[in-house]
Amino acid sequence: MDNLANDSNDTNDSNNNIELNLSLDENELYYYLLQKIYNTIDINSSNIFNNLGIKTIKPDAVFDITKKTIWKNFGRICKDIGRDSDENKQLILKFFKQELKNSPSINKDGHFLIRGKLTNEQISDILIKYIKTFVKCEPCKGGNTTIVKKDNRLTYLVCQNPNCKYEKVIS
Repeated sequence: MDNLANDSNDTNDSNNNIELNLSLDENELYYYLLQKIYNTIDINSSNIFNNLGIKTIKPDAVFDITKKTIWKNFGRICKDIGRDSDENKQLILKFFKQELKNSPSINKDGHFLIRGKLTNEQISDILIKYIKTFVKCEPCKGGNTTIVKKDNRLTYLVCQNPNCKYEKVIS
């Protein structure tokens, strides 16, 4: 694989063109390109929700001796999805309470506590459902939204994209 020319990770090349020495055999070229794809999409990354138009990390939850699941990176995820105010965290708490038929809470360290044992995948599934309902704008597929309570006391999901400005009533 030393036969490659200009094989660098420099970001100076705005077109991301890669010149290949065509003396590579078929297998070398295949594995080289496959490695480039893996490096590009970062298959082992902890990023999720890319298909939702939102980039954040996977929930990091552990089960402790008090028979509770502790979601340690709850605050970081709230920040990533634009819901890091205390009011928004309480809305997420309420959503999880309804989904789990449980009484979760947030401790003084900002960790999300759930009675019982939940896996990271179970938390991710509920979080994805929350994002689809209360974060993602349906028309533009973006995640730059806010939750606003208007004069008529209805709560709206409002898209902040200047080209969209979509609003929908949320319950």
